[in-house]
Amino acid sequence: MAEEKKAAMFRRSSGLLVHAPPDLGGEAKALNDALGKLSAVTRAISANVRHINESLERILVDKPDIEELERILNFLTEKK
Repeated sequence: MAEEKKAAMFRRSSGLLVHAPPDLGGEAKALNDALGKLSAVTRAISANVRHINESLERILVDKPDIEELERILNFLTEKK
């Protein structure tokens, strides 16, 4: 019965944390908590990277317009 429970727990696992023997007790909980925090940080970093990519895409889309404005401004400054 214990082996079936252990196997079921392993199947639900993400694979990132190997289930520790029961005698580790608090250490296994600490590892599990750390994994949860690490996962949250990873999600936050992924969201930030997506936001940066969206910003870069907007910059690249606007780049021809910005370059045209720079040319106009340079032309106007050279005329003075």
